[in-house]
Amino acid sequence: MAKSLQSDYNVRILEIDEKKAKEYGNGLDDALMVIGDGLDTDLLESENIGEMDCFIAATEKEQTNILASLIVKHEIESYG
Repeated sequence: MAKSLQSDYNVRILEIDEKKAKEYGNGLDDALMVIGDGLDTDLLESENIGEMDCFIAATEKEQTNILASLIVKHEIESYG
């Protein structure tokens, strides 16, 4: 998904596992790979998540995706 988006958008991928991040990052020339926990509000703030146009949560765990989306929604609403 990120590969198709990177030509039109500024893509940042948050990956907690450094090994996976390096593996995923090999095919992504124009995307920024950030190693860290997507549920870490300090990390999200440092990446200026409140300024993002779009956020996609795509983990294997539905609960994590929902929680991450709610955190980001709150950050975006707090930013504006």
